[in-house]
Amino acid sequence: MASIRQRSGVWQARVRRKGFPEEVASFKTKTEAQTWARVIESAMDQGSHRRMRDVEELLLSDILRRYVKEITPSKRGAKREAEGIKFLLRQKIAAYGIPKLSPAVIARYRDERLKTVAAGTIIRELSILSSIITHAQKE
Repeated sequence: MASIRQRSGVWQARVRRKGFPEEVASFKTKTEAQTWARVIESAMDQGSHRRMRDVEELLLSDILRRYVKEITPSKRGAKREAEGIKFLLRQKIAAYGIPKLSPAVIARYRDERLKTVAAGTIIRELSILSSIITHAQKE
């Protein structure tokens, strides 16, 4: 059961469950706090909960580096994929935090790249990015 209290003019929701780290967040309204708490509790019950602080601090570059070390070497096209990932690491998109990585951000990246390279190159880059993000979600 979540505890919700008003503190310094904001509503604070605190969720504690055995086997999970404590989650705390502040909201402008009590309703927002209650809704957030229900969502977190439900995710914990279903086993799909991820600690938000850990995710908020995670950058796309962190995921790219881990993927190129752990997954890429076991693939047939490891050399080509590693080159693509190293290129992505040098781009501005790699500095984005995972929660901020939206379809709009990826579309802007695509549009900028279209000014300098052919569509096939971008398709290959986005394919690599897609497989990395999918793998990270599963992990």
